[in-house]
Amino acid sequence: MNIENLLIGEDDFEIKMENVVVPWAKDNVRDTYFTASDGARLHYHFAIPEDPKAVIVMVHGFCEFYPKYHEMSYYYYQMGYAFFFLEQRGHGFSRRYVEEMDKVTVDSYDSYVQDLKEFITFVIDREESVKRLKKILFAHSMGGAVSSLYLIKNPNTFDAAILSSPMIKMSIGNHSEFSVRMLMALSVILRWNEKFVPGQSGFTGVEDFENSSTLSPKRFHYIFTQRVNHKQYQTWGGTYAWTRASIKATDYLDKNLEKIKTPVLLFEAGRDNKVEASGIQALRNRGKNVQYEYFSESKHEIFNSTDKDRERYYKILFDFIEKQLI
Repeated sequence: MNIENLLIGEDDFEIKMENVVVPWAKDNVRDTYFTASDGARLHYHFAIPEDPKAVIVMVHGFCEFYPKYHEMSYYYYQMGYAFFFLEQRGHGFSRRYVEEMDKVTVDSYDSYVQDLKEFITFVIDREESVKRLKKILFAHSMGGAVSSLYLIKNPNTFDAAILSSPMIKMSIGNHSEFSVRMLMALSVILRWNEKFVPGQSGFTGVEDFENSSTLSPKRFHYIFTQRVNHKQYQTWGGTYAWTRASIKATDYLDKNLEKIKTPVLLFEAGRDNKVEASGIQALRNRGKNVQYEYFSESKHEIFNSTDKDRERYYKILFDFIEKQLI
């Protein structure tokens, strides 16, 4: 199978999703739960084609959920790869820690990393049809931070990793780093753990494509519709606790990027306003085995960019995976 023959364009996106991808997902993608060691019930999706070539472990970004990756997971499956997609705690149908479904909170990224480790150990490695296959990690945005931490602490799990716009360093906009850190310290004293940080808010139900992370209007609408139709997908903003945990995690990454020995395919978007380019460049320069690819005109979600960028993106991605299987 050739990825260029599979790719869905902007013009035929709606009809292909309705008539091809969604029926495929209903017929082939299964979802269930596993219980983490701390008692958290975590939701995941997976699909295994006949005679899979490798297994792709997908780690999503901040406020994301499985249906956002319907298209990508369809490509993995059709190209002959099994995939497993864990909805991280605080997201989707996995364990929540606040009543408001649109808030994301966590005390430490150690929880995300441990969840991923247990997901691999107790779910993927017990699946007879894939447990002996090579494992390829795919991660986006916040998932890139979680995955980079995992690669540092568990260097022998994955044969390769794909980090798409990874959050190696958080974007803080026009604010100074000093002021942000002072605000985080104040939030501990005032116990603002479950409050939204400035600039974050609850789910409004109003589409705003122009300020989104995509350049594909139809993909943006498809994903937004999933949010509207399922309250579990309405995660929209982070709390002070999540932000403090994110800063702590990225501080650790900054001191330990040299420890990532796994072969990495690193994607950067030129118009990204969700993560800092300096973090991605640090990984590019300090990682031991990094293939770097730059998309100057893309926003944060390169896989939801223009037809031209998406074709290049997926060609690079699958070429990279195929090389790991030699």
